[in-house]
Amino acid sequence: MACSGGVPVPAVGFNYTKALVDSGIVWDAAALNRFLTSPLTVIPGTIMPMPVPDTTNRLDVIAYLSTLKIPAGVTPTNSVGNKIPWAFG
Repeated sequence: MACSGGVPVPAVGFNYTKALVDSGIVWDAAALNRFLTSPLTVIPGTIMPMPVPDTTNRLDVIAYLSTLKIPAGVTPTNSVGNKIPWAFG
């Protein structure tokens, strides 16, 4: 899931767990840091059982994810071709 301004953008064709979808988390750097530190604690029921315990590694992952943007002119769609209305550009 990419995020900008707290708005989640699901990866095309990826099946997220109900726990993650229903979490209500606003994905900013702080929330992502908490999640990567202890995914099973932050979102019980997630299937991401592997934390990123090293602070430097977590911050590197977060920094990299913050550089990802949907290119201008691209309309995000889900795996069946439906537009994702809450995706950002």
